[in-house]
Amino acid sequence: MAQDREHTTPESRGRHDLFPPRLPDDLNGFLGFHRKSVEQRETFWRVQAGRIRWDHAFTEVVRENFDEGRVAWFVDGKLNACRGIFEPADVGDTPKPGLLFFDNTGEMRAYTHREMAREVRRIAAALTTKGLTPGDRVALYLPDTPATIFFLLACASLGIITVPIPIRYTAELTREILTDSGAVLLVVSLGAGSQSYEARAQSLVQSAGSLPVVNAGSRPVEGVIALDEFAPPNLALPETSPSVDSEHPLFILYANSAAGVPRGSVFATGGFLVQAAASYDYIFGSAADGGEVKSLVCTLDLATAAGLCYGLWGPLLCNACIVITSEGLQTTGDRLRQVLDQCDAPALLTSPVTLSALKRELGDAPLSPDRDFRLVASTGDVLKPRHIQFASRALVSSPEKALNLWVQTECGAALIATFPSPELNRPGALGLPFPGAEPLVLSYLGQVCRANESGQLVFRTSWPAMIRTVWGQEDRYRQLYFSRTPGYYSANDGARADGE
Repeated sequence: MAQDREHTTPESRGRHDLFPPRLPDDLNGFLGFHRKSVEQRETFWRVQAGRIRWDHAFTEVVRENFDEGRVAWFVDGKLNACRGIFEPADVGDTPKPGLLFFDNTGEMRAYTHREMAREVRRIAAALTTKGLTPGDRVALYLPDTPATIFFLLACASLGIITVPIPIRYTAELTREILTDSGAVLLVVSLGAGSQSYEARAQSLVQSAGSLPVVNAGSRPVEGVIALDEFAPPNLALPETSPSVDSEHPLFILYANSAAGVPRGSVFATGGFLVQAAASYDYIFGSAADGGEVKSLVCTLDLATAAGLCYGLWGPLLCNACIVITSEGLQTTGDRLRQVLDQCDAPALLTSPVTLSALKRELGDAPLSPDRDFRLVASTGDVLKPRHIQFASRALVSSPEKALNLWVQTECGAALIATFPSPELNRPGALGLPFPGAEPLVLSYLGQVCRANESGQLVFRTSWPAMIRTVWGQEDRYRQLYFSRTPGYYSANDGARADGE
């Protein structure tokens, strides 16, 4: 089926008579919207594909064969991940910030879209000069700083596959990931992280051998290339950026697996970007009262599926401001209070662990007497009623604005979530299925469970942002996700569905 070009213009992104750009806020309306999105799945995702720019139209929306463990979305489509975001015609002369960074002293640095584009293109030029080409892997062992975002975007603009590695990972595990992914470049940030990170990164650098290492931090290190040396400010910028196939890998995420063998989840460029834009817009596009979210404050590690989806690509594709903070001298409450006071109409993306720490710090006091976050969304564990009660007192104006997002690494985006409406947000519930996703709870005999019966969570069909393979381990991919419940994608998680 050919791509409908009327949905590729910025003016019509996300618009369709059947699938308006805002979700209904009542349960029956939402369920009707979801039913249409799965009954007319190809139409739904074709509309969402209009949210990003394509260099060559796709010919089919989806090909999938769960028996063989094969999935492809937006077949034959070609794109550049940063096209339509950082081109001069799109950036313009607006002073509107695209990125705000609060460093470990509380000082804020703001980057306009034009300034972001300049930094991204400078790093892209350096990568090209060093001979990197589409398909090469670059490992990023970085705390959340502007350099992290610029490297992620610069690599994506060239079709270079990033391997973002959470900084909590040990040097030993990170070395295994470098070997498994075949990374040709490692980027660290010595002088920009905590003492524990500095020790791990230093150990990693000392054992890097012949692998080139770039330091995006401020501390000079012998044998490591400083960022300004790697990408001098006067470096000639590339004139064009390549197009890649929709299924070309955008990044590889490694779960901290207890299995002992690194497991790199591969995500496709076209599918991930389409779902990141749609998911961000449907969840964060407006608060329960219709107020627009203009900035997204992310306290999650960007080297995670949720961090990349909602802390980077989602807001960037939806023209919202990205906000990141660095842990340092300030408490969590002090950092978020400063962010809340200085950001325009912000939402907060965080975790139950951070909410619990914030509750210990604030007690029953609100974060700010004058301002609230438009929304607070949490992922990493189920948002418990006590977290919602705390958030409604301290962070948002009403309980339904505290959202639970179910984001497994392999899913790429939230496939189950609560939404900012009293009827769509039940405390303690995992949530409702995201439009276009078809979750089921099956018994261990393979039968659909009745209401309130526990079973295994599976999905009847694929979705654009899902894992495409385990890097270098096709058989392991099929065994993990398609063999346990033949004919379905297995989340390898337990669940139960209530009557609604």
